[in-house]
Amino acid sequence: MSSIISLNLTNTGSRYDSAPSVIISLPQGTPILATATAAVDGLGKVSGAVVTNSGSYYITQPQVTIDIPSDSSNKNAIASLVWDNLNKNVYSVAIDDSGKFYNSVPTVTFSDPDSLPGTLATATATIENNRVSTLTLSDAGAGYTSAPTVTIASPTGTPNDFRAQAAVIMKSEDSNNSIFSVSILDSGDFYTGIPNITIDSATGTNQLFRARAQAIFDFDNKRLLRLELIHKGKYYDSINPPLVTIAEPKALTQLNFNIGEKIRHSVGSTTLRGEVSAYSKTNATMSLIHVGADDGKYHSLVASGDSDIIGAEGSYVGIATVTDNNKIQINSQNDIFDATASNVLLDFLDFSETNPFGDPGDT
Repeated sequence: MSSIISLNLTNTGSRYDSAPSVIISLPQGTPILATATAAVDGLGKVSGAVVTNSGSYYITQPQVTIDIPSDSSNKNAIASLVWDNLNKNVYSVAIDDSGKFYNSVPTVTFSDPDSLPGTLATATATIENNRVSTLTLSDAGAGYTSAPTVTIASPTGTPNDFRAQAAVIMKSEDSNNSIFSVSILDSGDFYTGIPNITIDSATGTNQLFRARAQAIFDFDNKRLLRLELIHKGKYYDSINPPLVTIAEPKALTQLNFNIGEKIRHSVGSTTLRGEVSAYSKTNATMSLIHVGADDGKYHSLVASGDSDIIGAEGSYVGIATVTDNNKIQINSQNDIFDATASNVLLDFLDFSETNPFGDPGDT
C-alpha cells in the first residue's frame, strides 16, 4: 500500500470557464490491527514487548492492554513456629511460603494460650516485592501447654492490581499511522506464562486517507494545464491505481438554450447569428432558423473544438456535426443581395413610390 506520487493529465479538455473539481477514488485497503508479543523474566515480570505487525489506518495513539497474571494459586503466605515446651511459649516463627499479591503488610495471628493466666504471642511481618519477606516475634507469649498455631492474613491485592502496563510509540516516518514499538510502563508481577498484548483497532477510514488534487486552469484557452496533488493520500494499491474524475465543463453540464433565444457562432473572422427553434440536451441536438452572417455572405456553421454556439443567456456548447436543412442554393442569397452583382444598384432596397415593396433590382 502506498501514496500517490503524481497525476498525469492525459487530456486537457476544452470549453472550461473555470477550474473543475477533481475527485480521486478512495483507497481500497482495510485497516490492519497492530500486534505485539510480550517477554517475561525469571521474576515473573513483563520485561519487554516486540511489535509483530505495525498495523495501519491509525489516526490516534491506541490503548494497549496486557493480560492480568493468570496464576492466582498459593497466594496466601504460610508461617510455622517452634514451640518451647519448657517455657510454655513460642520460641521462633518462620516463613514457609511468601505468598503473593500483598500490597499492604498483613497481620500475624497466634492461637490463644491453653492455660490461664496466659499471654498471647505476637509477631509482625514485612513485605518486599508484594510478598511476605520477614516475620519478627514481638512477644513469645505464655501459658502454651501445647504448640499454638500461627496465621498470616490473606493478601488484599488481586491479580488485576499487578497487571503490567504499556503504551505504544507511533511510527513518525509513517506519519504516526502505524505502531513503532510498545513501551513497558509497569512490569507487573506474578506472571507464570507469557501474557497476551492487545492493541486497540485503528479508527481511521478510507475517506480520511483519500488523496486530493486540484486542476490548474488555462483561462485563455479554456482548458486544463495540469493536475496538482494537495494530499498524496495513503493505502493505495500500486497495481490497481485509483480512478481520477475531472468534472465536465459547465457548457456540458449546465447549458440550457430556450426556444427563440438568439445565438452567435464564429467562423474565422466572421460571426454567424441565428435563433434557436428547437433544443434537446438529452439528444444533444439544436435546430436554428434565421441564420445569417455579419459579412452578408453565405456561411455554414463549422464543427470545431474551439468554435462554440454561444447563447444570449450565457450558455455555450461545441458543435459535433452540422446538417443544413431547407436552405437556398449556396450562392443564391449572396447573388441576390450582392451590391456588386450585375444590374443591381447599391441601394437595392428601394422603398420609393416606384418600388413600394422594396424589391431588389433595377428601378
